[in-house]
Amino acid sequence: MAKSTVQTRGQVTIPKSVREEAAVAPGDIVDIRADGMHKVIIEVIPVKPLDYFWEKFARDEPYDDDAIRSEWQDVAAAEAIGE
Repeated sequence: MAKSTVQTRGQVTIPKSVREEAAVAPGDIVDIRADGMHKVIIEVIPVKPLDYFWEKFARDEPYDDDAIRSEWQDVAAAEAIGE
């Protein structure tokens, strides 16, 4: 079991052995929550590189930002007036 001390500002360093085992990397976001008295759960939300999203959401056909925005605005306006 790895241990770390809570600093005066509430900061805690995740020990290297834990970071390596859990594959925690600089820039990752962590979800921190209490789970009862004296128990804290930390879950890592890995940050994916931009290339991952370009690949995952690649489109073959071009798209028109202005047309998409206009369509969203039309839908939002219709919902706002109850259509």
